[in-house]
Amino acid sequence: MLHFPILHRSGAMALALATLMAMPAAAETVMPANMLLSGDSGTNLEAELNACAMFQDDLSINIKACDVALARRDLKRHDRARLLHARSYAKVGVNDFRGALRDIEKAIKLLPGVAGQEAQQCWILAGLDENLDRAKLSCLKSLELGSPNYRLFDSLGLISFRKGEFQKAFTYYDIASFNGTWTPAVYGKLLSIKAYLALSDEQIALGKRSLQADGIGKVEELNDPAGLRQLFGGHLKVAESAFLKFSEKEQREARASFERFGLSETTVDAAARKIMAEHPLR
Repeated sequence: MLHFPILHRSGAMALALATLMAMPAAAETVMPANMLLSGDSGTNLEAELNACAMFQDDLSINIKACDVALARRDLKRHDRARLLHARSYAKVGVNDFRGALRDIEKAIKLLPGVAGQEAQQCWILAGLDENLDRAKLSCLKSLELGSPNYRLFDSLGLISFRKGEFQKAFTYYDIASFNGTWTPAVYGKLLSIKAYLALSDEQIALGKRSLQADGIGKVEELNDPAGLRQLFGGHLKVAESAFLKFSEKEQREARASFERFGLSETTVDAAARKIMAEHPLR
């Protein structure tokens, strides 16, 4: 079972977490590794559709294939939406977050009410570090639509980190790590703890109240910043040990996934101070 060291589950969030806890570790990401499209617009489209959605090591190949398929005028709405979703995913992979956002917004307009599309929009907005409240709403909407994707909580972790809510970010990354089996989320936990420990005592106290007011649970009964520092110091040792158990390749890839947001073990203290200056807790 997953361990939630900070939050007690309740309400709609509890239902979502119960679903996630029952999932196998090899769950889908925001997009499946190979999102085969229906091709309902015509059987002659099948090759073009799948050339777009069957992801390659070089994602620029997929983007070009999507461009070709989307230029057709005989596409049905759902196939066009799915192609835009696939191209959005590929654009994120090459760090074109702006282009990815435009594509996923068009996909949602064409085919609303799709959990994976809302999850993709949440991740992109979190990556861009803007409209963070809108990003969170997209993630929560994806859960409401029945998404079985525990990595939505990775996006929620990044959103919370961006807002200076490091205690909350740690909790979300803990969920996303799926018992410590997904390297990027374990690294996200590690960075969140380091950022949290860089806070002043006053900020730690304010952060606790922010977490209590969030509506997704309540904090364990630790009232003083010194006690919370001791608790998170223990969490840091566990997170560092868990991260070092992954292969060097997995560690390198996890670090790279955060470095594109300017976050690393050596920069996280400065990042935390900058974030808290931009998003002061009250």
